[in-house]
Amino acid sequence: ATTADTELLLYFVGHSTALGPDDIRLILNMGKDGEDKTCTLSFLLRTVNEQTLIRRLVVILDTCHAGRVLETLQTFGGEYLAMLATEGGYAYDTEFSEGLLRALEDPLRKNDQRIDRSEGGVTYQRAFEAARGHVVSRNSKGRTQNPTLDGQYKGDLLLKAPVVVPKGFNDL
Repeated sequence: ATTADTELLLYFVGHSTALGPDDIRLILNMGKDGEDKTCTLSFLLRTVNEQTLIRRLVVILDTCHAGRVLETLQTFGGEYLAMLATEGGYAYDTEFSEGLLRALEDPLRKNDQRIDRSEGGVTYQRAFEAARGHVVSRNSKGRTQNPTLDGQYKGDLLLKAPVVVPKGFNDL
């Protein structure tokens, strides 16, 4: 059962097409008739708003035209966090997802830039920055992709970092 405290993750990796200035059509499958089976992001958000109690949403879109949905996301009836693989153009080779998964899977190390010391671990913002760095490092001439982060809880803790007291600290 869902409650107002339930957080929903909507993660889409695949093809999409632009739909007007602020929505995208997610291509989910191809039917037997050869036609694309699609769903718009606005439809998904409207369904969550109208048919559930969910008021916290994390949207990760690794698809072309993802950045077009910022205005549509603002219609969501609660808090959201959006990690979008591109501002509005093309997304290449799931590079954003690769960077995000690496940011979440790689072991944390001393002086790790993914750790927000004031929050005590990896925040959504820091995970996004690591994924964005991965994408930007792979940009090449004529093929650029600029991921975007938006929403109300960028600084919220995603992964807690272990607290380690260095050997020799305060040996008195």
